[in-house]
Amino acid sequence: MFSSEVYKEAFIRLMAKLRASKSQSKLSFLSDTSREYIRCLEKGSKKPSVPVFFNLISVSGLDLKETLCEFVDILNEENEKYKSIAGMEYVRKMKMKKEDGQPPKSQDISR
Repeated sequence: MFSSEVYKEAFIRLMAKLRASKSQSKLSFLSDTSREYIRCLEKGSKKPSVPVFFNLISVSGLDLKETLCEFVDILNEENEKYKSIAGMEYVRKMKMKKEDGQPPKSQDISR
């Protein structure tokens, strides 16, 4: 399962790819989607429904299957980045607790 932050970053990257071939107004017109909605997709503040997602890919002139495979690759890349950052944050917190002389919460001291 991917976090919402991973989806957000993946959609931002995909929308940049879709916009490389068409302007925002042209994508809006061809996909029957408002420019404001496309702007929100580009910012990552909204996620498209599956029909809108497929429609945007097809009107941009990209191959649907190839683009979906690329999107999955982007999701996996973003997920790895997210897990790496989360892991580094966990290590940083554990080091801070160790320096303070507090045992980490995950360890049971009563043994």
